[in-house]
Amino acid sequence: MLYRSLFLCLTLVSVLGCSAMGVPATSDPYQKLTYANQMIDQGRSVAAQKFMSEALQTFQENGDDFGAAEAYHDYGNFYKNRNIGIQNYEKSEESFRKAFELYEKKTNYMGMMKSYFGIGNTYHSRKDYPKACEAYEKSKGYYLKGMEVNPNENMQLNPNFKNPGDMIDGFMKSINCDQMQKKS
Repeated sequence: MLYRSLFLCLTLVSVLGCSAMGVPATSDPYQKLTYANQMIDQGRSVAAQKFMSEALQTFQENGDDFGAAEAYHDYGNFYKNRNIGIQNYEKSEESFRKAFELYEKKTNYMGMMKSYFGIGNTYHSRKDYPKACEAYEKSKGYYLKGMEVNPNENMQLNPNFKNPGDMIDGFMKSINCDQMQKKS
């Protein structure tokens, strides 16, 4: 009985100690962000945070501003995510703003769009609808500017919408941004 209990304890410690169990090892920081998002979807916050942290560190060491922006964007989503029990709207917004600054440095309009969309979603989650509408409006502006500059650059952020512009419009409609703008 003692050996069985000891074996069970050792097995539990080894399984729990490896928070990213079942995920292949990689040195590619972009793949680490992919794994982090998978971990977030599975509610595995420790593993997700580990992958994001490692990816961000690599991007910063390599001077890869775009990669760092992607990592900060993922952190923004991480901190507003309900599935993992960590909701820190201030850190979420701060992460999205850091991502925005790096995308702006690269004149990456689609990155700026998704950063402000994330900020809008953070305000939306807080039920601060006027600020959510403002952020969504900025997001839409960056999307339109991006399409002006490069009409072929159309990213799919949400499979329920045919493009980011429709997605932004859908979120704005869901909280009646039109009504709020008419009152102003």
